[in-house]
Amino acid sequence: MNNISTDMRPIGVFDSGVGGLTVLKSLMRSMPGENFLYLGDTARVPYGTKSADTIRSYSAGLASVLLHHDVKMIIIACNTASAHATDLVRDIASPVPVIGMIEPAAAAAIAASKRRNILVMGTQSTIRSACYDRAIHAINPSIAVRGVACQMLVALAEEGADPTWLSGDIAKSIITRYLAPYFTDPAMAPDTIILGCTHFPLLREAIASVVGPDVTLIENGGTIAAIVEPMMGQAVNAAPTISFMVTDAAERFAPLARTFLGRSIPLDAITHIDLNDYAAYSAVQNNEKEKTLCSI
Repeated sequence: MNNISTDMRPIGVFDSGVGGLTVLKSLMRSMPGENFLYLGDTARVPYGTKSADTIRSYSAGLASVLLHHDVKMIIIACNTASAHATDLVRDIASPVPVIGMIEPAAAAAIAASKRRNILVMGTQSTIRSACYDRAIHAINPSIAVRGVACQMLVALAEEGADPTWLSGDIAKSIITRYLAPYFTDPAMAPDTIILGCTHFPLLREAIASVVGPDVTLIENGGTIAAIVEPMMGQAVNAAPTISFMVTDAAERFAPLARTFLGRSIPLDAITHIDLNDYAAYSAVQNNEKEKTLCSI
């Protein structure tokens, strides 16, 4: 593999929609000299209520698009896709490195937890997969891990152009409804919460106000950046590029990007793609990989 620190190809980031922009924001802050290519599957969002097979199929297609654009790394900036498709995407992308959301956040939560009691907030599919339970118990089987599906918080985050949806009474009431049952017994109350959906950092202030200052909140963006930055080195790039592609509704993606990414994206800077245009490439790529595997 080329020296990544001198490889000016972009880092590819894909997500089911806009939530992965919170991860991209952390990556851009940590590695300002890198080029990035972000792909949001806005035509098929949300992933959190879909089956594992469907999520794997979607993720394989998105990875193929990024590989077609010659990325040097793929980051699956979606907990649901990471839960079900990380191994598949690694097989497709090899030797291009692939990083998912689960293991880095699990390791960070273990390091932060003092009472060995961790709660995971996520989508229905992420929680149902028990991916965080497995990742945490692979490191420390004695830690108590519970999960709560908080699907309504995804919709709240996407109303973020109005800040009252993120930190007002409605948000706090819904968060309380989700989390209160886990804090009724002080002996069993979690001391660390993984925000296991990339939408949830937008609601961090409201979540913190509900659970109190003694509970540590773990976000995906920071944990991923801490892993990727040492791999990249210090890229020397005076004019880094950030490119955006979506599978539908660029006009909706653009205003949401300001909330999730913290910066405006002009509508003409967002490329709409048709995944069918990449189907032939994906088929050829997979056939070549099968030939390679058969020859080993």
